[in-house]
Amino acid sequence: MYRVACIIACVVIGAAAGGAIFVSSSAFGGASSKQAPMTPSDIAALVAKVAALESIVADLEERKKIHDVYVYYGRGIDRLDEQSYRRAFWPDAQINYGTYESITVDQHWNNHMIQGHKVPDASWEHLLTNETVDIYGDVAHVEIYVTRMAVPKDREEAKSAGFFSGRYIDRLERRNGEWRIAVREFMPQFSIKGDVSSYYELADFFLKGAKSDCVREPWAPHDTSYVRPLNRRTDDII
Repeated sequence: MYRVACIIACVVIGAAAGGAIFVSSSAFGGASSKQAPMTPSDIAALVAKVAALESIVADLEERKKIHDVYVYYGRGIDRLDEQSYRRAFWPDAQINYGTYESITVDQHWNNHMIQGHKVPDASWEHLLTNETVDIYGDVAHVEIYVTRMAVPKDREEAKSAGFFSGRYIDRLERRNGEWRIAVREFMPQFSIKGDVSSYYELADFFLKGAKSDCVREPWAPHDTSYVRPLNRRTDDII
């Protein structure tokens, strides 16, 4: 990649100076050291390819920024990381759950995350999949699937817990170079109930005797995923 960049730089500089451009085949990994002059049409073709690559890279960069919005959101809601959560939404965002409710970002955090998960649940996860993105200037439209699973603290309730799946249909806006969600519509797809009480057997098996905050409170900033650096253990107790 470095050699290609050097070649492109030489082409641009040479073309601007009006001189003849030579490219060694060895620069591309070939055995020959013969040099051949680049014609004006060769230069034009190379410049066009670079321009096309710049456009592709720019598009990929914006898509990566949009993808990161959902990484922030996922970590925010599952690790109760409010800072990460708020990086996903503009403060004036509207969040809609069908015809059931239309709420603000603050209401969503307080009612859904704190009262809806932290208070009644021992553990929960949101799986975000099948992301599609359409970008129109400073506006992007995203559809992403979500599956929500939770284990109630009440072990009897855990024997008949519900989990559901649906789609987030979002409009994101780019403001000052930053993408965040401005409007969200949630569309339900399915819901089932099942016995998830075996979670407690699994947790007891892996975490029996654990004393650290990472286990007692697996949310920001205590969860193990926030430990920097993650070192080797010095004893058998976490």
